[in-house]
Amino acid sequence: MIATMEKINEKEKRPRSEKLVRFQDCDPLGHLNNAKYIHYFMNAREDHMVEYYGENLYEIGGKSNGGWVVAKNEISYLYPAIANERLIIETALISLGKKNMVNEAVIYDKDRTHIKVVSWVHFTFVNKLGRPISHSEELQNFLESILDRDALFGIEDFDTRIATLRKKVKEEKRNRYAI
Repeated sequence: MIATMEKINEKEKRPRSEKLVRFQDCDPLGHLNNAKYIHYFMNAREDHMVEYYGENLYEIGGKSNGGWVVAKNEISYLYPAIANERLIIETALISLGKKNMVNEAVIYDKDRTHIKVVSWVHFTFVNKLGRPISHSEELQNFLESILDRDALFGIEDFDTRIATLRKKVKEEKRNRYAI
């Protein structure tokens, strides 16, 4: 059974976790390797699904006779993450269709004063033959309960979303240090 459909508060729609950048994940300059960001995003979202909603992505898909495959990645590298740096990874479901969804992941520095990377991962739900299928009603209802409907309010594209997030962080930083 998919997690209970109790009202999920807005904070839980954008779960966060901390991640330490390991030396082995870095390039010779000590920057997190670009491909590793995708691993960090996917692992964080998988962990968030279990920790915040009590659900395992593979089990959910299996119960609906399908699974999600990545159809498209959009990623913007804004500031480098470096070896031994502590990061905050925030993930959210920001768009949902009957056969697809988009997850957003944002990596911040530990104080959330700088956005390091923003990613949108577009998924398609497929059967065992790899053909797109619709989410079951139960699955669709669960996904709708965790959908962050406010994330894309008035936003039409990835670049506009990045600008909006940067502005939000700047305002939060200004408010945090206001006297």
